[in-house]
Amino acid sequence: MIALAALVWLPRWATAGVTVITLLGHNLFDNIRADELGSVSWVWSLLHEPGLMYLGDGAQLYVLYPLIPWIGVMAAGYLLGPVMQLEPQARQRVLFQLGAAITLGFIILRATNLYGDPAPWMMQDAWLATLLSFLNCEKYPPSLLYLMMTLGPALIMLAAFEHAHGTFARILAVFGEVPFFYYVVHLYVIHLLAVVTAFVLTGDLAKAPDISLSLGGVYLVWLLVLVLLYPICRWFAALKKNGSGWWWSYV
Repeated sequence: MIALAALVWLPRWATAGVTVITLLGHNLFDNIRADELGSVSWVWSLLHEPGLMYLGDGAQLYVLYPLIPWIGVMAAGYLLGPVMQLEPQARQRVLFQLGAAITLGFIILRATNLYGDPAPWMMQDAWLATLLSFLNCEKYPPSLLYLMMTLGPALIMLAAFEHAHGTFARILAVFGEVPFFYYVVHLYVIHLLAVVTAFVLTGDLAKAPDISLSLGGVYLVWLLVLVLLYPICRWFAALKKNGSGWWWSYV
């Protein structure tokens, strides 16, 4: 957001250029490793490769979200702003066409294994395993293919669900009203569930049990977390609507 505060002062074409170069080009530097850069390795961790930054006196910080790709994603969202101001029919058409083009581009580029992700996909013994290998793109930092795989369908869904209504739509809207709050709280809720599960199974809070969940089991846990977070997010959404301070828009 700090970087975007500077980018918005550029002409829109210049901001678009920075966005395209950042998103399409950052995977060209995947072969550069922070541990090869000596005393300035922390700079590369901050910009491109997740890793530890040593701050001195035993203090260290783990960089999970390097700046370069995410600055491009933020700028891309800013550039999408004028599309959201179009008339509904035109907006939905542009969003769908853009999302479909990005999604199709992902399928073609990923199939070639030429560029866009540090790990190529491989044929597996079963079709589902092959599909998962195809979709297994790097998120930390987000590769070009990861962004295409997620943002393309997201744009299509944004066009399709613009006029969604009913109970299910209202439930989803609650989470959408407080995305940052949801992100922070869900980490603690999941950790609390893990601690409780460990205690129930072992009687020891410090001992982690060996639990193997199927993919279906993982989705059940995900649904449980959503159910637990819904009333909390609904409460905070109401609190946010009634708040008059400027800072509420950032939480």
